Amino acid sequence: MRQTLFRTFISVALLLGVAGAGPCDKQVPIGVTKDAGQGDASTCDGACASSADVAAKACIESCRQPVAPNYGGFELYEYSACYGSCPVCSGLSPCGGNDTPLAGAACLSCLQNQLAVAIEPGCSGNAGCTTFAKCMQACPTTLGKQCTASCDGTSTCEPGQYCPASCVTCPCTDTCRAQTYVCTLGQDQTCNDDPAISSIQGSCIASDGPNATSCQCATGFSKNPQTGKCR
Repeated sequence: MRQTLFRTFISVALLLGVAGAGPCDKQVPIGVTKDAGQGDASTCDGACASSADVAAKACIESCRQPVAPNYGGFELYEYSACYGSCPVCSGLSPCGGNDTPLAGAACLSCLQNQLAVAIEPGCSGNAGCTTFAKCMQACPTTLGKQCTASCDGTSTCEPGQYCPASCVTCPCTDTCRAQTYVCTLGQDQTCNDDPAISSIQGSCIASDGPNATSCQCATGFSKNPQTGKCR
């Protein structure tokens, strides 16, 4: 009887992806090849990313309001976070509409980082938005998990996160932090330090480290050290 109950528990745990039950428990970090005795020798990047996305989507869904707007108007009140600081969330709920696909772990981590500054002002005091935001802020996240930063700038963190190169000789071991977006890829005007200026003063490019994107200023323009944008 005990064996039957134990097997049932393990089966449910595997389906729910609880810690230590899946192919990517804390003993096998993202991007690290499994050792002999831990299963096959393939990397578990896909499995880890998949389980993290499943958990993120389930939590966002559980935070939805019972009546419309189901996300408390989060897209409206947190527009700057959704489409400015976290472009990885563009078109995904809660930054999309009620019928758009749910965001995954990368978007959730970015939003949580933005909301950590201040939820109340961001939601403009809207009760529905604040309730949803606080609920989402409590969702499980992979931020803070142990990571390894390689010499080429890559790391074992998920998209939207980075691993600080905090040692003298790489690879370095640290914890995953959320990246910020200085500009939006494909929208070079977001590199203008003054958004009212229509001319293009720089190009938005993908980057590594603390910033997921950075600005490459055009000839005649320089980077504002406070904003990272061109002027």
